[in-house]
Amino acid sequence: IVYDGLRAASQQAEKDFGIKSFLMLCFIRELPEAIAFKALQWALPYRDMIKAVDIAGCAEGHPPSKFKNVFKAARDHGFKTAA
Repeated sequence: IVYDGLRAASQQAEKDFGIKSFLMLCFIRELPEAIAFKALQWALPYRDMIKAVDIAGCAEGHPPSKFKNVFKAARDHGFKTAA
């Protein structure tokens, strides 16, 4: 429901002001990669709005390599990756 409101606002901003906006999905470093996979699956219907994925949170003890499989899956689904 939140994304539907964001989509409507984004479309209105483009119509009224010529402003295009997109979202980036962030996986939380402190959570397991399995949770990131769930978030990725949830985000798939919103690919028109979400253009990239990244990781956020404390880097210590949570290297980007922890998410290599979900980042590959994201790229396979057409998302850009920032990490």
